[in-house]
Amino acid sequence: MPDAAVYVVPDADFDDWIVRTDTGDEVAHYATREAAELVAQQIAQERAIDLVVKLLTEEPRARAS
Repeated sequence: MPDAAVYVVPDADFDDWIVRTDTGDEVAHYATREAAELVAQQIAQERAIDLVVKLLTEEPRARAS
């Protein structure tokens, strides 16, 4: 995970996209991923930090072999 980043993450139903800072502070909520990404890209460019878009609500689990 990057040291400094802005994140775009969905809620459980994928009908609300949240822009968060690397400290977990919510910047804003958007109805579409595209709208959230536009705002997050601007923040990332202004702060010269990474942009991370998460499409899953939880981390993938390791598969048992």
